[in-house]
Order: sequence, then C-alpha cells, then structure tokens
Amino acid sequence: MIDATRVDVITQTSCPGLHLLKRGKVRDMYDVGESLLIVGTDRLSAFDVVVPQGIPCKGMVLTQIADYWFDVMSDIVPNHLISSDVKDFPRGRKLPDDVIETTSQKYLEALERLTGRRLS
Repeated sequence: MIDATRVDVITQTSCPGLHLLKRGKVRDMYDVGESLLIVGTDRLSAFDVVVPQGIPCKGMVLTQIADYWFDVMSDIVPNHLISSDVKDFPRGRKLPDDVIETTSQKYLEALERLTGRRLS
C-alpha cells in the first residue's frame, strides 16, 4: 500500500557496497550477486528526456503495477521477477546482455498474439 503522507521525491539512488549496473530513465539496477536489485525511482521521463523534477511515490506505483502484471502473466509469459517485497529488495533474475527490458505493454501484445484477443 502506498503511504500518501510521503512527500520526499527519490530521483537518484545510492547503495554503498553495491555495483550500479545501469541508471535508466526511471529505474536503477544494482548487481547483488546472483540477482539484480531493481529500484523504481520517482524520476519523470518525457519524450526520452529525464526532467529534473520527480513525482512523489511514482516509483512505488510503477513497481506495484509491474508486480501486478508480472503476477497475472506469469503462467503465460515467463519473467525475471524474484520478489518485489521491499524487505527482500525488489529483485530480478540476471538476463543476457542482449535482452532488453520488456514493458507490460509488450506482455499484453504477446498475450494478444497468443490468444487472438485484443486486450489493450
């Protein structure tokens, strides 16, 4: 559940002792050995440009949306998610370098192809 009283905006993360693999438009990825720590930030991206101001709780909301779709689609399309529980760290399986992050929309497109039904 999102804490509406939170007013701080997290636009950049720092995890001392962890190797930062990638700082994307919205998510930061750290190497934690056998898996990845994927942190959704409050950064705002418009037309592939990250703007300086963030949106409070955006990272939490995006993580919850992604978690929902990964769960719903898990029996249809395999995914990388290990856990999205903050106590465990939001973690994902490491994938080969040539695999590009797939968005929920891509999962919907794959499901539409598999079922022949329009979902979006």
